[in-house]
Amino acid sequence: MNDLNKASVIDLPSTPQELNNRASQLITQLHQYTFSNLPAILDRIITTKAWLELPTKFNNFGEYALSQSVDGLAIDSNEKLWLLRCAIDANKKHIEEWKDVLLALEELTKAQPKQLPLSQSAISLEKLAKSPELGSKITYHPSRSKGADKGILQLSTKGNDYLNRVANGKLKRGAALKEAGFFDPNKDFYRAKSAINKLNNEDRNRVIEWMTESGYITT
Repeated sequence: MNDLNKASVIDLPSTPQELNNRASQLITQLHQYTFSNLPAILDRIITTKAWLELPTKFNNFGEYALSQSVDGLAIDSNEKLWLLRCAIDANKKHIEEWKDVLLALEELTKAQPKQLPLSQSAISLEKLAKSPELGSKITYHPSRSKGADKGILQLSTKGNDYLNRVANGKLKRGAALKEAGFFDPNKDFYRAKSAINKLNNEDRNRVIEWMTESGYITT
């Protein structure tokens, strides 16, 4: 995306109307490329396993996506990584291929010097991609994130069964995590308990009053 910004600045229109026309044109083109053309091409690559027929040998889609060779997709930044995630059905149909990308990312980021403090390493991929400081390089740690990608990695440790069922529409990702034992049934209780303990006496009494009025507490 940075390259796109640089290219557009070189030939920047001068009048308000030209600026408007150019912006409208770019929005239409980018929408077409991002939400139609690119997803269709990537879907064909994945469903036909076209990456297996290239001169460079790749073990999986993840290696292919991150490869900087002429045969790879050359994903080398949080921006491009986010674009790839948006362009494939990472949570359902192509969850296994996205899992391979995440595993390859884990190996890549482990081999690199730490670029973020541990307290900031759980930043979502979307926020990293939109960050002026971090968008142009890969700093994403899927296993440290709190979103869907961490769940995908967790399911991958149980073999391919759960991911296959999610990909085939037989099981939702949340249900798969629960069935696989990654969902803590007491999570909401501990979260509520912690929140109540942080309240002052006045607010705590308001909560008790609300619970009583709502029928959660009976006398």
